[in-house]
Amino acid sequence: MAFPPGMRMSEIGCRPPGSIRVFMGMSVLGLRWLRSDFSKAPLPLAALLALAAVPAAAQLSLPPDYVWRQFSPPGEPGSSVSFLWEVDRRGEWVVFVGDVENTGAEAVYSRRRSGSELHRLSPYGPLGAVQSLELSIDGRFVIYRGDLETSGLDELWSAPIAGTPASAVKLNLPVTGAGVSGSTIPAAGGRIGYLAETASGVGFWGVPVAGPAAASVRLDFDLTVEEQIYGGLVVSDSRVVLLIYNTTTGAVRLWSAPLAGPAAAGVSLLDAAPPGCIAFLVAASAQAERIAYALTCDTPVGDRTNQLWSVPMAGPASESVSLGGSFVEGGAIQSFSTSPDGQYMVLRADKLVDERFELWSVPIAGPAGAMVRLNPALVAGGDVESSFDISPDSTRVAYIADQTTNETFRAWSVPIAGPSTLAVQLVSGIVAAGSDVTGLEFTPDSASIVFRADISQNDRFDLYSVPADGSATQDRITNDSSIPGPDRSTGTLWRFHPDGRRVVFTVDEDAPSDQRGLYEQRLSPRYVQDKRLNGDPVAGGRISTFEVFPDSAGTLYYSDELVDGRFHLFTVDSRIFGDGFEEGTTAAWPDAP
Repeated sequence: MAFPPGMRMSEIGCRPPGSIRVFMGMSVLGLRWLRSDFSKAPLPLAALLALAAVPAAAQLSLPPDYVWRQFSPPGEPGSSVSFLWEVDRRGEWVVFVGDVENTGAEAVYSRRRSGSELHRLSPYGPLGAVQSLELSIDGRFVIYRGDLETSGLDELWSAPIAGTPASAVKLNLPVTGAGVSGSTIPAAGGRIGYLAETASGVGFWGVPVAGPAAASVRLDFDLTVEEQIYGGLVVSDSRVVLLIYNTTTGAVRLWSAPLAGPAAAGVSLLDAAPPGCIAFLVAASAQAERIAYALTCDTPVGDRTNQLWSVPMAGPASESVSLGGSFVEGGAIQSFSTSPDGQYMVLRADKLVDERFELWSVPIAGPAGAMVRLNPALVAGGDVESSFDISPDSTRVAYIADQTTNETFRAWSVPIAGPSTLAVQLVSGIVAAGSDVTGLEFTPDSASIVFRADISQNDRFDLYSVPADGSATQDRITNDSSIPGPDRSTGTLWRFHPDGRRVVFTVDEDAPSDQRGLYEQRLSPRYVQDKRLNGDPVAGGRISTFEVFPDSAGTLYYSDELVDGRFHLFTVDSRIFGDGFEEGTTAAWPDAP
């Protein structure tokens, strides 16, 4: 199913536990709350040699010796894990999908982080049969969607996290000739929301995560033949907000209902967009109990412009408040996000000059007159880039812009309420010609900003740390003695430990974006050298993605480091495991149930 022209859902991005979850359309996977969250093996020879060269006193500053292991069972040479995997919010369990037994079929598995028992939670199905994988909010159930009955239609299942295939329960109601579509979104209160096709179109249901299917309650109102559900939000208070689009008239409605139902308890948040307007961005603030949405509208001269509104999550539509005021003809909201405390909207838009994108903030409760521009005046041709970040304490916004020199991108920080005169540049001192900042993120304590840039040597990227208010010069925190040389750059993936003291990052060791190395460094004080966490991948092998465990004691990563093209989960952990599983052996693995 295609989205209407110009329509898209807001990118929620990385969110902590308990935050907003989003789904889009019928075939787009829902965003995870990021995810970014290991066995005893000897240190690599290179690491031992490096330690030997470090004075004994300095060695004491190194982290505890991490243990390394392949977390998913290696099975036969052809075994593999798919890209679907998840860590529970306490960091105790890992769930994943794969053909780990090399049967030519795949299944859903779980394993306790510190245990040895492998739990198969689903029947075997064809490779690629499982389309989505989620954990319930409390971590007790695994929810998966796929054509496991090989009927040509997807079903929705849940199983206890330490369960068996026999303990799995189908959650969706049977509909002749139709099945579950799109991603499924767990919510608070032990319920889950899901989209499903029906004989007359697409509907939205809520059901207890433990089932049974008979407990499903339809939450959308009676749609007309022309109306389709194009997406929605499930929020932490167990309400669902649906975006409904009329394919004939272009009219858009927003509908809010309790996830426990019934549909009759729902309320309209947007009865119908004004003529010539459609809603194309939607975000929610559970803390402020409001929904924000953007309308794109035709102008008298045939151009399009945007309007930004918010409305109480429980309605009614008459309580909507304009946030954005007027936009220049052609002006568009490209993206926006809510602050963690739910009080502010931050948006990137060409509000004043068409095609000149700047950064704005406004209280989510309005009024429009409270909107302020966060960046100072831009140089001719300058723009604020789309990668901005709001501090966890909701006090500041960091952004990237070619603000003072066209096509030279630097990092900036500004209070979320402005004014723009308080914006400070975070890059100072001598920098390499042609250097740019390519990404940034606040540390968990909001005190610092870490950004990626090639400011010391063009095209060799490092991570830098700087106080969030720009009160000190940036400090390079990667590419120390363990990874010297111009050919080794910090990759585009990095994650903070939840304690905020360390950062884990990929390293492009041989070529841009090859992500062959996974390293850790402490923000302050520094380790003597960056600590390598993974082994040396085979030719073609790389780190695809990774998560840091919530207790800050280890990292789980997804890689084809042992066999090119065969992906598995690997762990690096400071815990000692009792299952006896060592690199390259399968003796500790019991037969799958």
